[in-house]
Formats: sequence, C-alpha cells, structure tokens
Amino acid sequence: MTFLGLGMGAAAYLLGFPQAALGVTAGLPVGFLNYWLVASAIQKAPAGDPMRAQAVFMGRAMSRMLIAMVTLGVAALVGVEFVVGVAMALATQMLTYFIDAWQVFRRHQRG
Repeated sequence: MTFLGLGMGAAAYLLGFPQAALGVTAGLPVGFLNYWLVASAIQKAPAGDPMRAQAVFMGRAMSRMLIAMVTLGVAALVGVEFVVGVAMALATQMLTYFIDAWQVFRRHQRG
C-alpha cells in the first residue's frame, strides 16, 4: 500500500500536479487507518457468533466511511487538485483489498 501510494504521488508530481501529490501524501495515513479498521475487525470477529461478527464489521465500515467523508471535506478546503490526491490515497486501500483477495484466490487455486 505504501509503494502504491508513493508511486501514485510521484506520478502525479511528475505529470505536473503537485497539489495532487501532496493530497496523496496527506491521505495515505487515513488510508492506513481505514485498512487497519477493517483488518482488525476481521481478526477480532467472534467466530461462534456470525451476527455479532457482522455487527462489528459493519460498525467499522461505517466508521471508515465517515472518516473518508470528513477527510475529503477537509481536503476540499484546500482545492480540487488536493481532493483528487486524497481520493487517490483513499483508493489505495481498496486496491490493496483486491490484491489481498487475488493472493487468497491464487493460494486456494493451487490447493
């Protein structure tokens, strides 16, 4: 996730969008926090109670959404280019989930 975010920030800077690069840099810690919220919810989910596990996960998902909305709202005070960079950083955690899912799929496929 770190390399993906830094790569996107570097690409934005090299393409002439320094505010977007700063937005990526500012948004990466929030992306890490959101990733940790989901990962810890999955690890701490009670195994014997699927309804409780779902409630914990949904609570974390709602917290992530609120954090992302507040972060984007604050970024909007800086400027549109900065918001794009923050949104890119928040998207890195979603891309990380796809990478994680692909790795699990490949492990099960090998079997």
